[in-house]
Formats: sequence, C-alpha cells, structure tokens
Amino acid sequence: MNPPAATTAIFGAAVGYRPAEMRVLLQSLSRVGFKGMIVLLVGDLPTEDMDTLHAWGATPIVITTFPGRYPRACPTGGQARRGMGWRAIRKEA
Repeated sequence: MNPPAATTAIFGAAVGYRPAEMRVLLQSLSRVGFKGMIVLLVGDLPTEDMDTLHAWGATPIVITTFPGRYPRACPTGGQARRGMGWRAIRKEA
C-alpha cells in the first residue's frame, strides 16, 4: 500500500539530463501507483522539455548556479559531462 499522496514527495537531482533519460523513473513511479509529488532539480531546459516533465507528473525546478565559493572545474579543463561529476582542482604549491 502506498502512503497518502498529500504527505509523500520524491526529490531528485537531474541536472544535465533530458526528459528522455528521466522517462524510465517517472513512468515506473506512475506504474506502481505513486500519487505523491515528484520534484526534480534540472538544468536550463527548453520549454518543450519542461512541458514534457510536467505531463509526466514531475515538478521541475531549474538550477542554473551552484552555491558556495568553491571552484568548479572539470579535470580536463573543459565543461563537465554527465556522469563525470564536478571536482575542485587545486594548484600544487
């Protein structure tokens, strides 16, 4: 038995993912009868992608900046790619 929808929420971070990659999660929650709120932190997505997430029952929240004073750098010096994760790089003294 699922908990009451009014008191249940799932929060997830999906920054760097497109709706096609989130589809499996959202559809599986629907198939098992989950009725609570699904909140996803996402990157800056086009309007049609945001509409797709809404249609699949998610509440996307756009995250465009990361808090803190830490340098955000990729080990290769370029943009980080999904699955790679952010890593702070420090200069050797």
